Amino acid sequence: MNATPANVRFLGATLVAPGLGILTLFLFVPLALIVGLSDLTYSPTKIWLPVLTAVNYEKFFHPYYLGVMWTTIGHDWRWTGPRVARLMIRRASNGSILSGTMTT
Repeated sequence: MNATPANVRFLGATLVAPGLGILTLFLFVPLALIVGLSDLTYSPTKIWLPVLTAVNYEKFFHPYYLGVMWTTIGHDWRWTGPRVARLMIRRASNGSILSGTMTT
């Protein structure tokens, strides 16, 4: 078999296609469903109603939650793995993973 550029491209696409299909099916499709359903109105009797709303994102962008996310991201950039492990071990108690507030 000749290794022409067309054959190499076809072989590459053939090798990548199954993994890409699985990734699409089990990662991208569920993520798209989550994003799509998060724009709909919640109903305690029907789970969701087909009415678009931004209420679900109002809580996400509340200053308190943005502060928590920013603090977490800031610590992720500065703290090393051993420091996080020491903090978790120090805060762990019977029946819980972490207890109390996390302080530096």
